[in-house]
Amino acid sequence: MSESNSNQGAGNCGPACEGESLIIEVMGKDHPEGHSFRIFDETNYEQQEWLENKVRLESLEDSVLHLWPRSGQPAHNIWLDIDAEEGAPIRVSFFSDVDSTPRQLNGQWNRIWPIVPLTALHYANPEPGQPSENVVPVRSGFIYIFRSGTLWRELEVGQVDTGKPGFRDVRLSDYREPGLAGVTEDRRAVVGKALPAIWLPVCQMNATIMNEFQLAFSEVQFSVERIAYLERDAEARMRRCQTLQGPEPAVTSTSVSGQSVVAPGQLMPLASLPEMRSREPYLEQRLPRPWKQVYDLAGTYASNLYSQAKEELQAFCIGGTSAEAAWESARYRDAPLIGVPAARADALDEIGDKEATEPQFWQPLDASEDVLSQAKENQYAGVILEDKLFSLRRYLTRALDAHRLLTRLLEEVEKQPHSNSAQLVHRLMGPERLAGKENPLHQYLDSIETSLFGPLHTHLLTAQRQLAREELVEAQKMLAGLVRQTENQIALADLFSLAQADYIEGFALAREIFQILAMDTNSVDHLARTEAASDAQIRDANDLVLNIVKEGSDQPLHNMLFPPEKAVSARSEDVRGDCGDGRCRPEDLKKLPEQPPEPDEVQTLTAAALAALVKTDSIDLSSELKRWMGSIGAILDGIDKHVRALANRMKSQTYRLDSRLYGPLLRMAKARDPALLSSVQLVARNAVPQGWLILGLSDPASGLELGLTEADREYVHRNNGHRRFYGEYLDRHGNPLASTRKSAIPDLAETAEARQIHVYAAPENSAVVRAQRDMRRLKSWDEFFNRVRMPYLVLMIEGHNIWREFSLLKKVESRKGLTRAGLGIVSAGADLFFAGTIAVERLSTELKIWGTAFSKLNNAAFQTTNPVFQRLLPSLARAIPKIVTKRMLGGLVTAGLSISVSLLDMVHEWDSGDLDASVAFGVSAVGSGMMELW
Repeated sequence: MSESNSNQGAGNCGPACEGESLIIEVMGKDHPEGHSFRIFDETNYEQQEWLENKVRLESLEDSVLHLWPRSGQPAHNIWLDIDAEEGAPIRVSFFSDVDSTPRQLNGQWNRIWPIVPLTALHYANPEPGQPSENVVPVRSGFIYIFRSGTLWRELEVGQVDTGKPGFRDVRLSDYREPGLAGVTEDRRAVVGKALPAIWLPVCQMNATIMNEFQLAFSEVQFSVERIAYLERDAEARMRRCQTLQGPEPAVTSTSVSGQSVVAPGQLMPLASLPEMRSREPYLEQRLPRPWKQVYDLAGTYASNLYSQAKEELQAFCIGGTSAEAAWESARYRDAPLIGVPAARADALDEIGDKEATEPQFWQPLDASEDVLSQAKENQYAGVILEDKLFSLRRYLTRALDAHRLLTRLLEEVEKQPHSNSAQLVHRLMGPERLAGKENPLHQYLDSIETSLFGPLHTHLLTAQRQLAREELVEAQKMLAGLVRQTENQIALADLFSLAQADYIEGFALAREIFQILAMDTNSVDHLARTEAASDAQIRDANDLVLNIVKEGSDQPLHNMLFPPEKAVSARSEDVRGDCGDGRCRPEDLKKLPEQPPEPDEVQTLTAAALAALVKTDSIDLSSELKRWMGSIGAILDGIDKHVRALANRMKSQTYRLDSRLYGPLLRMAKARDPALLSSVQLVARNAVPQGWLILGLSDPASGLELGLTEADREYVHRNNGHRRFYGEYLDRHGNPLASTRKSAIPDLAETAEARQIHVYAAPENSAVVRAQRDMRRLKSWDEFFNRVRMPYLVLMIEGHNIWREFSLLKKVESRKGLTRAGLGIVSAGADLFFAGTIAVERLSTELKIWGTAFSKLNNAAFQTTNPVFQRLLPSLARAIPKIVTKRMLGGLVTAGLSISVSLLDMVHEWDSGDLDASVAFGVSAVGSGMMELW
């Protein structure tokens, strides 16, 4: 029975005659049932039920006193029983060695505060007079409270039936083992009764004990490893958690003049906070000022933004003065659509599809009451906790949505009548200079209406593309600023320390981060004539990716993504916490693709969406296991693809990218499939061991030479008009100028340049060599999955080696002063070039798997009871799975295009003769996403 129902008048003769007493003061009033004090002796062995039964409650104006009579008794320990929905109450230690306490006029010696966890949402460009941080309740997730270095309470943050926040405890005693740090299970049942606040002791025997408590919010339930690590590493715990600190708030304050954000971990009054509704985190990530969504009890903030996006789009479609007015409004500093590219993109989708209805995602929410009203009336306190992952996800989502909007606008340009003509005029006549010279066609541009809303730029959607580009540039800048902060990378360890299928979440988030940071935002829009971002900003974001990936990096994210150079011994089950910092776990990485989980077995968004997706036939692979393997592989491959695409673009950097970047990528690949890739080494071109093969470049057993078999050569010749000439060209003195004889090709391994080129090599009898030989006999991607678990990595190794050999050939040619027709260069260069374009084609075959999945998605594919969707968007949970999956699939396609196009871009430096035709061939292959390997 809760003490709040105890007889408050029992033995009550007033403070003047109460005698010696033990007094505990619970701040606030009208506390609901659910808490009961338990008194034990100083050994915690004997419960003092006789004393518990003598409790007397006394309600004051702003607190409730719990009093027990004492007379010369030894000190006691006080525990708190929290009602559970299943099993016995959850018992938590609250006070130790408490003795008689004299009554105080204000503030008793032993005090407890009911607290409501809050967080502050940052805004980089607040309007004058407005705060840069705005307080809101924490989103759904978990609260971790460490006391004196040990996990004291674990609570799930959710909503009760009224929509108000509720906090439910995990019974940690069910998951403890004597003598071992941490807990025993990764998934721990939440059994506590939902309560409106968390009781925390702040003062014991007239001494503050706030600094004993460290609190943290997490969007996921911490793993065994994460908890053990934080328990045993005080510095790590200090960085991840917020230490509780005072002063205690004045509970009688009724000021509502405005909220003032306090430091993380500090107690604060709730009375000054605005009225708020429950959090909708997935929706909020797409809004420019997410706190306005929380403060909008009517539920129309997001839907109003979407309506404005549709009105703006319609104005641009009308053109003329309507378009000019829309453009002018969009350029205001406080324009409502700044920072919400998702609304513009979804409006474009809706208006472009006559059968489409307004997306469920943007529909008005039900009206709400203030979810903190009861907590305010009861005079509870708030405490600010950091939510760094929400900040990362918010700006990442903004960047991805801006990229999606820009891509959709370019697609709309292509659909316009006479689009090719408009683009040709724009490209040839628009620039004042071409190739560094004055453009003679530019003078005729005056005869064409070139105002922003004239026929040409209206046709090219120039104004809308400019808005999308600016959104992408700003979001990339903000994201880079966040990722650069070490504390934000450390927060990712919450995800990278998860177990089983949920382990993929950290990699999925890192892939999307790399996608944005590795991007050249000025090149996304091929129609743009001006740069939206400075070279310094783009280089800053790009360099951040390279600094994370490069060998010897001190960035925390590096150790989470890549195994160490030297393998560490397997950890003992009796020593927990070694991997709680999120470091890469090769054994778990290898197991990820092995078995698809049931949708209800996971707690992260990516794992839940994938688990539902692979149960459908929307992915063109024949079995659920292959779909799961393919999906997991594609996410992990995406990290590799974005890094390699950036490296190809940055090849002019002064430092050597091969050894600094590709080493960590290779270790990650080996960890994923050691049986296949354990023997692969990244070695200098001139140091390939005897009996080893340069993968994909030469293999006498299969007739592979310079990246091509005879079948490859015939294939290229038949489909591309590949012309060959034979013999030698002589100068007028009879000296050879060029030859097509292979014997005339320089031995590239013996050149000085070969020391600077790194290639992937393996013993001739290794598993990866056998896999590549098998690959050349297979006909489809699905069949390839029967033989090789990671098709992309096998193909990537081939492509890397071919293009490195191509690069080496060019360096040798340049050093020797040869022309492009010199001494076998034509023949070798053409072979390597065509082998490279075929490699790109093979790399692009998986694009069709993910690209065609879009059209097959349907709501029926996502009938899942997984609560992760309910946590992210409580009011519109049904809309989440499809949205998430489309974003995920879009990211996989983007990664594939990124690496394919970057490889093709490399050949533009050698741009004469038949090589031009092969560029066209390669681009065509990528565009079609051919399923047949060749």
